[in-house]
Amino acid sequence: SLGSPSQLLFYQPRLSPNSSAGFNLYQPYLLNSDDVSYYRTNKRLTKIAYHMASFREQSIEAFHTQNILKNWNAGIQFLRFDVKDFMVRSDTYYNRFLFFTDYESKNKRYHLYVNCLWNTFKNQLNGGITDDSLIDGKNLSHIDLKGLPVSLSNAGNRFREKAFHLANYFRLNGANDSSAVRLELQAISTYKSGSITYYDQFSDTSTFYQNYYNGFISYDSAGYTDSRNRLGVSIKPNHPSTKGFQSALTGFAEHQMFQYHQGDQSFRNENISIGGDFYSNFKNWKLNATAAYLITGSLQGNYKGELNLGYHSNVFSAGINQTIDRSAVPYCYIYFNGNHFQWNNSFSAIHHSRTTAYFQHSTYNISVELFADRMTGFLFMNQNALPAQLLTSLTVNGVIVAKKFNFRKWHLDNRIRFQKVSDSEVCHLPEWSLMHHLYWENKLAKGKFILSTGVRMRYVSSCYGDAFMPATGFYYLQQTTRSF
Repeated sequence: SLGSPSQLLFYQPRLSPNSSAGFNLYQPYLLNSDDVSYYRTNKRLTKIAYHMASFREQSIEAFHTQNILKNWNAGIQFLRFDVKDFMVRSDTYYNRFLFFTDYESKNKRYHLYVNCLWNTFKNQLNGGITDDSLIDGKNLSHIDLKGLPVSLSNAGNRFREKAFHLANYFRLNGANDSSAVRLELQAISTYKSGSITYYDQFSDTSTFYQNYYNGFISYDSAGYTDSRNRLGVSIKPNHPSTKGFQSALTGFAEHQMFQYHQGDQSFRNENISIGGDFYSNFKNWKLNATAAYLITGSLQGNYKGELNLGYHSNVFSAGINQTIDRSAVPYCYIYFNGNHFQWNNSFSAIHHSRTTAYFQHSTYNISVELFADRMTGFLFMNQNALPAQLLTSLTVNGVIVAKKFNFRKWHLDNRIRFQKVSDSEVCHLPEWSLMHHLYWENKLAKGKFILSTGVRMRYVSSCYGDAFMPATGFYYLQQTTRSF
């Protein structure tokens, strides 16, 4: 149900050369500082939305932004949803609050962006039904699901994360300066802290965790703080080019202080990285290159680089993208000291590369993307729900095709994805995923409103879906049950 711990069906590694905690079970729901939008409005803008669906699913969102002054805007967003599921002990709850503001000086040489956000999850956990044979091949009603026995009768987890982002941009020369380039200084600070907590309070967990470390009453938690400060300078064209050529260059140095703690154990490291961003376009061609390299600290030698070359016209676009990185192992794979699970590992850095080629044609409403991914040091949770690392290379190759058909007011959107994993024993992914959306659409009130109604069908091929371990918040390998 909505708000439950998630696992991606498509191969999408979450890697970083910097330190990270690695608690990604709620990542698709989270709002991050980099995702915040800023506004300039002539009038107050307010949005209130309410959604109600099956499983007693409810969500409410309130958003408001306005210009306090002509050059100063501020806003807030509040989002809450909860799901009262049919299964015992499977309710979910999510709460988000965001404040954002930005200010531009009257001479347009200084710009300030600030946002503060809070994400909170409070979910029940039941450990799954006690026996899969209770549902295999049976057509159960909602009432029947409510009566099925579950493994954990009073367990749950809490995930909290808060973040503060402050970005300053100062132009050394004004927008009306006659010089050909514009110099800009950047000072960006980001602070993030979070925690994840698992709890259960009854001795029945000794049966569920009989193959692991046992604790009759447990309250396990781990937390982290991530503080980063970046100084940079950028060189951009001050005026549009008459020859169709433009380029921009940004260089930066960043300091990271990261701390991971669980119980009475705490790990702290500091790293300094340097990097840059280069952007250039000439007529229909666009080139973008980014790079970062850690020069000091315990993760010295880690890096990430990306190169994107593309051609864009009014009819079609095509390009290639290449990413390479040497990434850090998240701390949750290295150290864990809970009542049910304990480990202390020493894993190697992760080496990863990805090549992508894409083509899109607007006249025929079709797009094709090919990708080839290679990773050495792939991390996974084995069948004992303990972290492990694949010493050989793991490759994932695939293709994504999207095509849209239009006939008068009828539309059919199609998306087909194929992915092939070199070692399906340690990485469980479905090979095929198909999505088809058939709908009728019409404009009302002279085009001011759009009415759309239709059906959507999705197919995912069978695979061994991973099992979920409540005490750690990880999905782990299982080889007994395949998805239908």
